[in-house]
Amino acid sequence: MAKHKNVYSWRTGSRRSADPQEVGEFFQSLLDDTGKLLPGVVVAKSRSKNAVLHGEFDWDDSSAAHTQRLNTAREIIRGLVLVLHEAPEKGPTRGFVSVVGPPDEDEEDPEAEPERIYMHIRDVMRDKKLRAQLVAEAHIALEAWRRKYNRLEEFAKVFAAMDKL
Repeated sequence: MAKHKNVYSWRTGSRRSADPQEVGEFFQSLLDDTGKLLPGVVVAKSRSKNAVLHGEFDWDDSSAAHTQRLNTAREIIRGLVLVLHEAPEKGPTRGFVSVVGPPDEDEEDPEAEPERIYMHIRDVMRDKKLRAQLVAEAHIALEAWRRKYNRLEEFAKVFAAMDKL
C-alpha cells in the first residue's frame, strides 16, 4: 500500500518564507531518524547555508542575543498576573496585555505600522476600542484552539459552547 504524502503549509498569519513542504519533510526526516523533533536539533541542522531553514534564523550572535532578550521581556510581561480587587472571585488574570497602541503623536509617517504595546488589563477593559480589540483577539485565539484540537471529540461540548459566542 502506498504511503500517504502529507501536504504542508504555513498557518494563516505566519511570517515564514521557507517552503513549508520542504520544512515539513525536513521535520519528518528528523522524526524518522531520532523519534523526536527538538528545537535544538532544528537549530543545529539549520546552520548550514544550504539548509531549508537557514534563512529563518538570525545567525548574528549580537542581534540574536538582543532578540532573545526582547522575547524574555515579553515572557516576563505575559507571566505577571494579578487579582483585580473589584473581581477577586474571578481569580488571577494577566496584569498586562498586548494591544495595538494608539498612533504615536511624534510619528511623522502616516503609513507607519501601528505598534503593539503592553497595557494594564484594567486600562484595556475600561477603553471601548481596546476592549473590543482584546475580545476580537480572544475570538481568534479560540478559533486557533479549535483548529488545534478539532479532532478530539472530548471537546465537542466546548466547541458547541464556542459556536454560541
